[in-house]
Amino acid sequence: MAKPFFYIVFFLMVTAFSAVDSRPVIPPEMVTKDLVGFWSFDQTTIKGRIVNDIWSKNHGTIKGGPKSVKGKFGQALSFDGKKDLVEIPHHVSLDLKKEVTIEFWFLLNGESGDNEYPRPVSKGQSLGDNSGYGVWVRDTRNPTDIGFRSVTLDPNDTRKTGLPSYANKDWHHVVLT
Repeated sequence: MAKPFFYIVFFLMVTAFSAVDSRPVIPPEMVTKDLVGFWSFDQTTIKGRIVNDIWSKNHGTIKGGPKSVKGKFGQALSFDGKKDLVEIPHHVSLDLKKEVTIEFWFLLNGESGDNEYPRPVSKGQSLGDNSGYGVWVRDTRNPTDIGFRSVTLDPNDTRKTGLPSYANKDWHHVVLT
């Protein structure tokens, strides 16, 4: 019997469009088994301040004022690194059990300001809350770090990788498993 496999996809902008229909479609080569979330950030999936999860019902709410911009594929949201974010309410499908894959695209426009651990993906990783999990990109102590921490699975577990370099103004694809 296969272990449950939780696959969280947090794309900053991956979606395809049908020539007849403007609704986003899942690319046929995308793995969807056990997928629990897919946020494309294309304007067709954003209604007011609600960002629709086009795979399930883990819809998010825009906080701050991220701007819609051209993405690697389709559109993306540009965050200021301070107060801009998309908040997705707690749902058990987003809890880590044993295995997880988190995937996203990012483009850096500069430094993260005073944000010591800029996290494009985070659940319960905030000041005063040391539970949950998070992915950070370019922390202030090591500017080439990409890391993952899951206190939920192991309180002492932190995984990180230092890359030789990754440039601002270039798109980068991150997959953590």
